[in-house]
Amino acid sequence: HVPDAEAAELIAGLRQLTEIHQRLIESMRGLLGAYEEALEQLGAAGDATGPVSVSAGPLANVQALRAFAETLERLPVVRDVEVRGYEGGDRAIVDVHLLDATS
Repeated sequence: HVPDAEAAELIAGLRQLTEIHQRLIESMRGLLGAYEEALEQLGAAGDATGPVSVSAGPLANVQALRAFAETLERLPVVRDVEVRGYEGGDRAIVDVHLLDATS
């Protein structure tokens, strides 16, 4: 049996973690929206001759990076996404290959 005070503390901690998780998700959605808009503009301009390098973060872990890359790959102007490297402990350098504007 968990004392009421301890249970209340655990519940408060879980609520705080849930709020942090929700803010991270909202931040990632905003970031992805901004990247999508920028990539669409680059794709429409047809100026991209190679990959577009993106510094993304903060990312909590490898799963967050994988989810970010998979979401980028689903954008209509993106052909491929490659993780090129890392900056610090929570940022990744991602190369985004756009579809050819003539295809």
